[in-house]
Formats: sequence, structure tokens, C-alpha cells
Amino acid sequence: MSGVKKIRVREAKARDVGLFRKLWADFLQDQAGKGAKVADSARSLKFFEKLFEIYVMGAYEGTVLLVADKGILMWGDAGSPIEYKDGKTAMGWGEYVVPVENEAEIRDALETKAIEILREQGFKGVTRAVFHADVDDLDDVWEPVSLNVYRSLEES
Repeated sequence: MSGVKKIRVREAKARDVGLFRKLWADFLQDQAGKGAKVADSARSLKFFEKLFEIYVMGAYEGTVLLVADKGILMWGDAGSPIEYKDGKTAMGWGEYVVPVENEAEIRDALETKAIEILREQGFKGVTRAVFHADVDDLDDVWEPVSLNVYRSLEES
């Protein structure tokens, strides 16, 4: 195991809002480049920043995790009254890792820690939107139930 560097995943604190804002802005830009319908805008970023505050202050169960300035993950209660058949289900708002050599290892470390925390909080599953560009990147542990789809109401 010599030469292998351990990836340090930590829970975000309120003081990490600047780092959150930078990484989440990069995430929104990355997703927009893949065809996501969520706008890479100040308004979108402000919404996610409010969620960040809700999770780090403990108003909703969930977690925001960081790996230095290389990766971020935000999963947790969506504040919805919807009940799932399998029990308490978290919303996977997103995860992002900057393009680095050990990107897959960072993503795995973030997800492993998030699963540990959410299990302790009593969650039974995580749901998330998957963009078409990301479908081939899904690990086999994700069960494809449905994809969110979008229909424009603009006249063509």
C-alpha cells in the first residue's frame, strides 16, 4: 500500500460556502456542457447555495462532502412529502470532481462516505436525475428506474 495516497473526505461547514460556490458553479457549467436543462446561472447557484446552508446547519438531514478543492457531493432530504416504497429516500442533488488523474477514486470516496452518513441518518436510497451524456458513466450499483425528461413549451 506504499505510494497510495488516502483521499480525505470531510463534511462541509458553513465557513466552506466560498469553496462550495466555486465547485458547484463548475458543476453547473460542466452539466450545461453535457446538455443539462438546469441553467448555469446566478439564480440556479443561489438555489443550491441555500440547500448547502440547509444541510450544513442541520435543518434537513443529508450531507455536503468535500475533497479539498477537487470534489463535492450534496445528497439529502429534499423536503418533499413524497413517500417512497423502499423507505426514506435522499435526493442526490449532484456530485462533481474536477478533471484530475484520480477522479474516479475521488468520486468513489465521496459516494462511500455519503452512503455511510445517509445510512446512519436512516435513508434507504438515493434518487437523482441522470443526464443522457452521463448514462454510460453509471456504475452498475445504480438501478435505472427512469430518467427525467424535458419537453419545451416554446412554439416550434
